[in-house]
Amino acid sequence: MISMIRTTATAAVLAVGFATVSPVGLASAQTTKIVSGNQVTIHFVPEDQLQRDVLTGGLKMFGQANGLGNGAGIVQKGSGNVAGMVQTGRGNHGIIYQQGSGHTGTLRQHGDGNSYGLLQYGHGTTGHVGQAGTGQAGVTVQYGWR
Repeated sequence: MISMIRTTATAAVLAVGFATVSPVGLASAQTTKIVSGNQVTIHFVPEDQLQRDVLTGGLKMFGQANGLGNGAGIVQKGSGNVAGMVQTGRGNHGIIYQQGSGHTGTLRQHGDGNSYGLLQYGHGTTGHVGQAGTGQAGVTVQYGWR
């Protein structure tokens, strides 16, 4: 049951982030898909306040569903995962979620009121995210395979 809730929460982060913007809105947001080696990476960085607010709310719900409070949180499920986070400033919200094995991820947030999620699934993904300024938001989803 808990696993189903967490899976649903992951889907909610993505669905809320993408479904609340029109196709025109998506065009204005920075969405990048990268396939490299044995991993696919999708970055989504909203460009307007509504998109940032919706994504931040989705990330906070995801964090709550995974036992994290506001602020910084790392969840690792699997083996051989490595994660680290640095936050300076006030009111930042950061999540690193690793499910599977052999993931490496870091998140650096500098400034105030920033929100970011690094979600890694499968095997052997590598992601390093830096965020600076005030009121920024984004999410990176990675899936790796052998």
